Amino acid sequence: MNFFSKITLIISIIFAPNLFSMECKRVNLSFVKRWKPAHKDLPTWTQRDSNTCYAHSAIQMFDFWRYQNEPRIFSFAMSDPIYGAILGRRYFYEHMKQNHPRPQTTLGFGWGEQVLNGIRKYGMCQSYVIQKSMDNFSKITGINSLDFNLVTQSLFEDYDGAKSVRRAKLKSWVKWTKLHGGRFHRLYKKHKGKKVFKDIACDKSYKFYNECRKFEKVYDLIVPYLRNNDYLGFMKMVFKDCMKKENTYLSSYKLPEYYWQDSSRDWKRTAKKISSVLEQRNALPMGINYCSNILEQKGYQGLTFRKGKTYVPHFRTDCDRHVSIVIGQRTRNGRCQFLVRDSHGSQCDFYDKGWDCKTPKYNSGWGIWIDAEALANNTYGLFWL
Repeated sequence: MNFFSKITLIISIIFAPNLFSMECKRVNLSFVKRWKPAHKDLPTWTQRDSNTCYAHSAIQMFDFWRYQNEPRIFSFAMSDPIYGAILGRRYFYEHMKQNHPRPQTTLGFGWGEQVLNGIRKYGMCQSYVIQKSMDNFSKITGINSLDFNLVTQSLFEDYDGAKSVRRAKLKSWVKWTKLHGGRFHRLYKKHKGKKVFKDIACDKSYKFYNECRKFEKVYDLIVPYLRNNDYLGFMKMVFKDCMKKENTYLSSYKLPEYYWQDSSRDWKRTAKKISSVLEQRNALPMGINYCSNILEQKGYQGLTFRKGKTYVPHFRTDCDRHVSIVIGQRTRNGRCQFLVRDSHGSQCDFYDKGWDCKTPKYNSGWGIWIDAEALANNTYGLFWL
């Protein structure tokens, strides 16, 4: 290559920023007409502190599939992500127990694929039956549906670590007080060391006697399962009516098996697979397992690939492994962007200002538009229906 050819090549690279980029056809599944009039767009979920992102993502994929395949006479009721997590755990321990004999004590952290398998195997419980089960639990304990998972999961987590019912009860009470805006927690700090908090006895003279009794009732109900480290058994007891086939959506047994693709050191391979699924006729969302740090740090790259027999992904130690869905794509400045639907609500404060975050306030199909290359370089697995 002569001098002038080299100069030409350098200039072409500098002034052709799209040389190594990728463009994509515009798609936004959030505004497909079939979602109307029941929902103006694909509904947004908030997982709070439950660590059930995998279930929230799988449930949205399932509901999108359901909306395409169920006859709709009345309004469309969304499926429950926490019950989806229960189905995922049930499938895992009833079909893969030989490889993982020790049960996991909570619903936190899992795989969206197992939730889809659980839905197909056991059927998704109808929304009104789940609500009825939650109402019955609330009548007994006074715990509302929002606090249900956090409170019960906390007890099992603490017992698993403390191996002592009394210690677990004490640790969980501290968390319970923090959960309610700090007012009970301040009382705990004030009385720390006194017998009432060592044994968690609810004396009628106690200022927050009613709240203390709620905690006691939940704990008394859970103890038999706690001693056996059986969180799944406890959930099956609470949602016993959901175990009956007549209370499930019959269409859920026809849910197709999922597809899976591992990560690739070639980001374009990952990005093109996402794009090809989104561009299909009657497209469904794409599930992604990825380092969610990219949502908060625009330049983050959580994966590197080392060559052995194959290129194996290695994670940065600070990679926050997360599951979300991709529901759209577009081209901006010659580069493809993906619309990621997260499960942390509809606010944009959490995300890097460099990404384009849409909110329901502007009716733009809420999600975060992220550069395809940046997302693919942080993705270690894809799953779709």
